[in-house]
Amino acid sequence: RQMPPTQFFGRMLGDTSSEEGSLEMQAGDVESILGLAIARNMPQRMLRWHYRSKHESLIAVSNREFYDNQLYVVPSPERSGELGVKWRFVETGRFLKGRNEIEANVVAEAIIRHARECPQWTLGVAAFSVTQRDAILESLAKLRRSNLELDSFFDPNAADPFFVKNLENVQGDERDAIFVSVGYGPGEDGKVSLNFGPVSATGGERRLNVLMTRAKRVLQIFSSMHAEDIDLTRATGRGPAVFREYLRFAEKGGEFDAARGGRSSDRFADVVARQLEERGYSVVKQVGLAGLYVDLAIIDPDNSSRYLMGIIVDGETWSSARSARDRNRTTDGVLQSQGWMIHHLWSLDWFRRPTEQLQKLVETIEAACNGRSAPKEARLASTVSDVSRQSGTPDPFSTSLEAENEKKPGGRKRATQEK
Repeated sequence: RQMPPTQFFGRMLGDTSSEEGSLEMQAGDVESILGLAIARNMPQRMLRWHYRSKHESLIAVSNREFYDNQLYVVPSPERSGELGVKWRFVETGRFLKGRNEIEANVVAEAIIRHARECPQWTLGVAAFSVTQRDAILESLAKLRRSNLELDSFFDPNAADPFFVKNLENVQGDERDAIFVSVGYGPGEDGKVSLNFGPVSATGGERRLNVLMTRAKRVLQIFSSMHAEDIDLTRATGRGPAVFREYLRFAEKGGEFDAARGGRSSDRFADVVARQLEERGYSVVKQVGLAGLYVDLAIIDPDNSSRYLMGIIVDGETWSSARSARDRNRTTDGVLQSQGWMIHHLWSLDWFRRPTEQLQKLVETIEAACNGRSAPKEARLASTVSDVSRQSGTPDPFSTSLEAENEKKPGGRKRATQEK
């Protein structure tokens, strides 16, 4: 789903024609080697793991619009805050003579602010047009002359140097933070033109896909227009339609339904969630966007913008993994690389010793709240002790353990009372 190659050099050299019906013409009609392979009915396999984004919102629209929600997107322990898609509306911005000077000034000021406040994060800026790119560079040059102490941030010899590019030149780049300057907006008459340059051309939607997936941590969109300004009855092609979806998503703050309180169909996870909620914890089920989910996530009681810990159970999602490596190594590895603290619950352990397992889980959560790591058990799930549940006792998968737990008080309620 990358950008198609440009015909610029072919036009310059006059090398755009060939003999009709020749093999060269047949290959030349296809825009890429991938397209040629597909035309020859070669076997296909999709690379489904998305590795770049540190927050699901950065890939949410592209996953829906271009990949049919088939990507495996690693959920982030950050519920909100500084990561993800951000929206910056430039109310006074005007698109005049092919550029938006006011928006360019706002972007340049944001660049200086980033260099001063977040120099540890690499930054790239992408504009929808060459003229808007030049306007940003001109405004930035003026600001840099009065902020010489920030010159080290703009060092062109850095490992991942700062850049300002136009949409068609950004493929292959990635940075911690990406600022996108739309540029287009109301003209002198207050109306928005529906000609969005390369976005309106054939393949414009793929240019957008490349542009909007360059960020690893933060994608901030600067725009002088709203999604509703794009009238799809007048704008033709898929590019403007996808552009409108990106703007709408950003305006909503990068919110997506799949990772905000989705219902779990796993009975074991539902029981555990209910037990934790009865003890005062805030629990979110099925956290994730696509492909990879955390069964239960505990919201940090001291910082509601992040998850304190994730809980993986051996339920339907766990058992549907294609291999033991995917279940026990890959999932944990990628989640921990995103900053998750993961705790595993085994259903057989819970069934045989529900009170003990719940108490251990509460202790693990409390240890995480206090900034400590709970001790790990050496045994595997398959080496549970032979402690049978007595006949006539409650089913730990369907009833509350509150009565039994009165003998062993614990959880946030007890901790709060002690305080």
